[in-house]
Amino acid sequence: MSATFSRDGRCLGKEVERGALQMTENGMRHRLAGQLSTSARGPILETDDGHIWALDLQAGDEEFIGKSVLIEGVQAGLDRIRVEWVGLSNNPQ
Repeated sequence: MSATFSRDGRCLGKEVERGALQMTENGMRHRLAGQLSTSARGPILETDDGHIWALDLQAGDEEFIGKSVLIEGVQAGLDRIRVEWVGLSNNPQ
């Protein structure tokens, strides 16, 4: 595990602490919590640390827009997650 740093040099912690679960043959697997909303790029998740992920949701997941959620999926680009599961978070924002 390696430490991750923000652009201004702050240590953001180890990858596992930030939500990365494991590397798969298809990419890094993540479990992330945050606020699900939409943008010009489509659905996005903003995490508590301010990171924004573009999401590829499955049909029916739109019901979670505007809510605090947990997601699990595989990283499909620099800032994109192919979501395999989404559910309400126990920690509403």
